[in-house]
Parts: sequence; structure tokens; C-alpha cells
Amino acid sequence: METQPTASSQSVTVENVGQVSGALSSRVENLSPGIFLSGAAASVALSLFLRVTGRHHDAQFVGQWAPTLLLLGLYTREARVRGWGRRLESGDEALGREMH
Repeated sequence: METQPTASSQSVTVENVGQVSGALSSRVENLSPGIFLSGAAASVALSLFLRVTGRHHDAQFVGQWAPTLLLLGLYTREARVRGWGRRLESGDEALGREMH
């Protein structure tokens, strides 16, 4: 039996998304980009180890973490330089125009 979502569960508003995005951006902005670089390097090393030990599917899965971690590191650096997290928390509407 399949349940249908109710109207109240579908009431995600732009303001709610903005609040969550602002909180997440400010937390990620406070992390060092080096953390993400270290995580990416560890992902590649673990992937190589898994590949050598014959766990090819696991190696592919872990190896695919590296690009995501590197992109998060780049986002962190850009967020610091441009102050995206601070502006999202304050509700600055210019952010959308600046990013395009």
C-alpha cells in the first residue's frame, strides 16, 4: 500500500530553504579547505588500497568521494572570500545576482 504525501509535508518554502542554506553555508565556511583536501587524498589512498586487495567495486565507490570533497574545499574557499554564508544569514538578495 502506497501512502500519498500530505499537503503539510509539501509546504517547503523558499524562506525555509534559504534559512537552511544560510546555516549550512556559514558552518561550511568555517571549515578549513585543507580538511577537504586531506579527505580527498585519503579517499584516493583508500581507493588504491581497496583496488590492490581486489575489492574493485568498493574502490570505485570510495574513489568517487575525492571530486566531491575537492569541490567542497573550493566552495569553502569561495565562501570565505565572498562572504556567502554571512549574506545568506542576513537575507541579502544580492547574492543571487552576484552568482549569475
